[in-house]
Amino acid sequence: MMNRISLLCLGILGLTFLNCGVTEDPLECPPQFTGELQATETKLVGEWSLIDLVSDTEVDLTNDFTDNPSVDMFSQYADCSKDAVFIFGENRVYSYENGSRTEGCNGTSNSGTWRLDSDELFLIISCGSLNSQLSFNESNTRFEYSNTVEIQEVNGVVTTAAVTYTYEKVEP
Repeated sequence: MMNRISLLCLGILGLTFLNCGVTEDPLECPPQFTGELQATETKLVGEWSLIDLVSDTEVDLTNDFTDNPSVDMFSQYADCSKDAVFIFGENRVYSYENGSRTEGCNGTSNSGTWRLDSDELFLIISCGSLNSQLSFNESNTRFEYSNTVEIQEVNGVVTTAAVTYTYEKVEP
């Protein structure tokens, strides 16, 4: 069960991996993002909490012995999985934490550097990069992005679905 939750946590990122290619050459990792933030990037600085997760296809993630698929994935998630937070710093460093703020959860985290260009978010993590087009609300207090992912349902069936992730800015 923890492996499924871990896989789902990684899926929350919902971003497309652009991994380093396998060649006979030494491994070349993408350079970290550096430098001052552009004025258009400052809206992302701060803490953002996952508030919604919706699939375009009904899926059943709950182990409640009832066949009850829904497009509302967030309501089916355990509290540990709902506890997903991005923190974007002014120094271009970001962290993604999952389950680290909810009591009784085994939290995980990733970190790296970030850049926002025309509302496309670029992340460098380990030796790879991620990117996704963000859509902000008018007041820049929420953003969402979508990604096609494979979801393992409680019955073991793997379903391909477009999932929209919504994050809300946490006010200090």
